[in-house]
Amino acid sequence: MQFQTVRDAIENTLNTDAAGRYQVIGHQVQGSSAEERAVPTVAVFYGSGEFPQSGGSIADANKHDATFRLEFTATAPSKGDLATLQNDAATPAELAAALATFQNAAWEVDRVVDQLFSDVYGVIMSALNETFGLAIGAVSSRWIGQISKDNPVPKGEVVMLTGSAVLTCTMEEQVLGEVGTPANEFDTVVDIDGDDVEQTGVRVDN
Repeated sequence: MQFQTVRDAIENTLNTDAAGRYQVIGHQVQGSSAEERAVPTVAVFYGSGEFPQSGGSIADANKHDATFRLEFTATAPSKGDLATLQNDAATPAELAAALATFQNAAWEVDRVVDQLFSDVYGVIMSALNETFGLAIGAVSSRWIGQISKDNPVPKGEVVMLTGSAVLTCTMEEQVLGEVGTPANEFDTVVDIDGDDVEQTGVRVDN
């Protein structure tokens, strides 16, 4: 369906304009574990769609108001003090120092995600990318209407932060229908016992 074509076009557009600022999941070369994510990542998912009855018919193209999720992940080093935070025997002074390094890493990764939002928003909403490289009219009304961030989470020796954006756009889905079985697949000859020359239904004049 067209929404799959548009999903891949969004992904390709983000990848083409990444310029080293981020990696698009499905296009990255390096591994994807938290410890290896030196560059923030973006993933594109089809989330939902609406097919307003007023915008289509059973015999023609149908209007599809689609919603895509852009999911973001970034990490920052936690200076190796996560072990101290998880150590029940750590002194108050040690815990305070370890917490400070975590807060610094959380602040740093928060700024990375903010910049990632800014970069991706600029790519998606650029006039040059109005149709994501597809033909004019293939997709319209693209709009990023919501952005959100989660809380930073310690993971191994890094602090991870995730977030997402909601991208909506409109396209047409063609109704291709089903391919029927050709009539010549059926044998219409009726073989009746005693009618060896298959003359059933043939008029015989006396």
